[in-house]
Amino acid sequence: MLFEILIMYHTLEDIPMGFELYQPVKSKNFKPFCTMYTNGKFMINAAAARQYELMEYKYLQFYYDRDTKRIGLKFFHEEVDHTLKCQPQKGQTCLCFMSSNFIEIYKIPLKANTRYEFFYDTDHELYIIDMTQPLEGRAQKKKRKTPIKSAPKENQPV
Repeated sequence: MLFEILIMYHTLEDIPMGFELYQPVKSKNFKPFCTMYTNGKFMINAAAARQYELMEYKYLQFYYDRDTKRIGLKFFHEEVDHTLKCQPQKGQTCLCFMSSNFIEIYKIPLKANTRYEFFYDTDHELYIIDMTQPLEGRAQKKKRKTPIKSAPKENQPV
C-alpha cells in the first residue's frame, strides 16, 4: 500500500544532529478543503482538521453570506446557543457533520458532491467555505473493487 509522507519537525534531544522525523499519513491531499454533499453532509479533510486543530472541538455555528456565497463556521468546545454537534468519531482524521436544514433554508444549490477551499478569515474570525471557487475534481463515492453479489432469486440456478 502506498503512503504519502508528511514531514513533521521535532526537536528531541535523543535524535542526533539535524534529523527530521517522518510520519506517514493516508491522505493524498495536503491542501485544506471542505466537501459538501448533496444530502447536507459536510466533510472537512484531514489537512484542514490538522492545520487548524479542529478535532478538539465539539460544537459549531453556521453563518451564511448571501452576497459572497460563503459559509462561515465558528467552532466551540462547549455548547452555546445555535450550535450543532460536530464531535469526531474515534479514529477519524477528518471532521464530518450534517446540516441539511441549513442547505434547505438558504436554498444552496448542490447538484453534485463538491469540494471547496477552506480557510480561516481573521477579519471575521470564521472558518470559510468559499462556494464561488469549487476545487478541481468532484468528490465522488469510491467504487468497489469487487461488485457485491446479490442473493439468487427463487427459481434461479445458483
